[in-house]
Amino acid sequence: IYLLNAQARLVANTIYCSLPPEARLKEKVGSMTHANIEKILSLKPDLVIACPLTSRLQMDQLAKLGIRVVEMKNPRTFEMICQTTMELGEMLGCRNRAEDLVRSVRNQAEEAGRKTRGLKKPRVFIQIGINPLKTSTAESFISDYIRICGGANIIAAGASSNIITVEEVVVKNPEVILIATMGTSKEAGKAVKEKWLRYSSIRAAKDGRVHVLDPEIICSPTPASFLKAIQAILPLIHPQLTLSDSAAAE
Repeated sequence: IYLLNAQARLVANTIYCSLPPEARLKEKVGSMTHANIEKILSLKPDLVIACPLTSRLQMDQLAKLGIRVVEMKNPRTFEMICQTTMELGEMLGCRNRAEDLVRSVRNQAEEAGRKTRGLKKPRVFIQIGINPLKTSTAESFISDYIRICGGANIIAAGASSNIITVEEVVVKNPEVILIATMGTSKEAGKAVKEKWLRYSSIRAAKDGRVHVLDPEIICSPTPASFLKAIQAILPLIHPQLTLSDSAAAE
């Protein structure tokens, strides 16, 4: 909504809506799973945008009270991020802005693809969870970062689970390890990096190619965060390459 410049129409959000910082100042109506129906009604919205985690009972309650409720699916892939952006743009009367956002990120993704065409694809492991150890399956927007930036996800296509063991990572021997663990501090991310660096048999550890990334960027499925992610990841997979306005990684 903020990317579409439609924030003036946003009367409230959830306690988890913290980006951009201005979102923290909006009225809060609860969490993603449970909202305060009375508070929502008092704000007299024309539209309530829900997610798959939202209480079905509460969505039905609002609908019965005459409020339009739209459940937006969580985008699983890059293409779904683009599609969801366009759907939201149509819904809020911001189609042109949505088209600009999608066009920009597609152009950058295509540029990354051109830069890496014909290059060797380093094996990449991306960690997004600590306990249990979680990665990204091949059919996800996080894995799309790796593909677009000219790498090869060590998790094979068709894998049904994103849980992996340290032993499996050692066997697959990634050449690059990326760490973007949600819900952890910057210090915790550095601690995870130090643990991987101890596995000298892993090529990424041996070559010092273990990097901590901002999980708020890597794990957020929006055009802006996707663009920042590929700008950050491309030079980590192919150090000789960059995209404009590259985000910092450690």
